[in-house]
Amino acid sequence: MNRGLRFLVAVMLVSFSMTAGCQSKVFEPVYGEWVIGEVSANIEVPSFYEGMRMQGDDLFLYAFTDKSGEIVFRAYAEREVKVGDAISYEKGFIPATFDLVEEGFSLRPDGENVNIMNDLENVGVAKISIPDESIVPYFYDKVQEGLYSFIDRNGEIQYRVYGGFPNQEEKFWRGNEQGEMIAGTLYVAESDDLYLYGG
Repeated sequence: MNRGLRFLVAVMLVSFSMTAGCQSKVFEPVYGEWVIGEVSANIEVPSFYEGMRMQGDDLFLYAFTDKSGEIVFRAYAEREVKVGDAISYEKGFIPATFDLVEEGFSLRPDGENVNIMNDLENVGVAKISIPDESIVPYFYDKVQEGLYSFIDRNGEIQYRVYGGFPNQEEKFWRGNEQGEMIAGTLYVAESDDLYLYGG
């Protein structure tokens, strides 16, 4: 083997050795614990998420009604991701649960980062029905069959419809002027609307 060929083979062996060495140093990501926080101004909250400020702090709990009529909870959180010596942060909406505690609420993570499009596809709309007039709050004005409205304490018109999901109790929901439930909205309690009404 001539000198030039021996040099070429040596270079190829060194290159292969370096490549094999690099491949053996591939690091798997190491994930930290999710830490729930407040959504900053530059984060877009999905329009069908209804936000609820937790008592006593600045944390927010988000929720929507799914296709089965169940309430789905979400929180915004971040966690540390370490790959070798490099550290980055993963952020997003995650499943969450909350517990009643002495000082108010305890909010905790309950799953991995969610795909917003999957949530959007799971948004529910109740089947609208006509309620018995005896259960319609006194401050609701009948707009048409099955559609009600009232003026809230801020002078805004609020629309309400009545309906439910299979195997679920029928309730009043936020609606629009066409008599449809706003997709994914949470049901409304009469006491909450009474406060909103200013009663």
